[in-house]
Amino acid sequence: MLFSYRNELRRDLIGLPVAGPAFRFGCGIFETIFFNGSRPCHLDEHVGRLVNSLRELEIAFQEIDFAETIEGVVKANGLWGQTVRVNIFYPVADEDAPAWPVVAAAAYLPAPKKIYRLDISPGPRESALCCHKTHNRMDHFLSLRRARQAGCDEVVLLDRDGFVLEASGSSLLFARDGAFMTPSSPWKLPGIAQRIAQRAIGMDQKPIHLTDLAGFDHVYLLNSLIGARPAGRIGKWDFPVDWATCDALSRLIVPLD
Repeated sequence: MLFSYRNELRRDLIGLPVAGPAFRFGCGIFETIFFNGSRPCHLDEHVGRLVNSLRELEIAFQEIDFAETIEGVVKANGLWGQTVRVNIFYPVADEDAPAWPVVAAAAYLPAPKKIYRLDISPGPRESALCCHKTHNRMDHFLSLRRARQAGCDEVVLLDRDGFVLEASGSSLLFARDGAFMTPSSPWKLPGIAQRIAQRAIGMDQKPIHLTDLAGFDHVYLLNSLIGARPAGRIGKWDFPVDWATCDALSRLIVPLD
């Protein structure tokens, strides 16, 4: 894989100093962006969230032309005209110097008719860092790995009081009697896909407890790669699939034209 770092195309590996914050503590911020064959979708919103996190966390960073760099990396990997997963990483290699972004691209094949099965994480998740897409997401990794070992595709994360936050890599959207809602909590990432869905269909933000799940008609996962996908099962609860809403939102979140 060819990627861009410090305005150069490099292959496969990036060197990080062992004494630096990125290596020692997983210090860094990242974004995942859908490239639809000709452009990175919702690039301004992704870069805006990325920059907001860097500034809030007081991480000095080097700015670059992301649109131009992404185009160069996609073409260098022979992926132009294909659907691609683009990542922007800002590893903090040296706390006394601005972080430089790594821009990487890999082929990505959407699965538009996948129905997700979700496990429920056994451990609570509460931290101010939950609002940022940090490199150090060990809790997400371990929860998702446990869910996959149990035969599921994703996992629902909860706070200490049993209120729903999000999935490990997606926002959650719930529907009841034709109305949409998403969990309100200070312990969740402000999702780009959720924001796009909000503008399209409107939704209430309210606390949703694990015990409330049985009362919903449909559940959806939202993220910038998959668009909107149905959750057919969460824990012991089954939900009918609403393809009409999934397809309509996916056309906005992951537009193919």
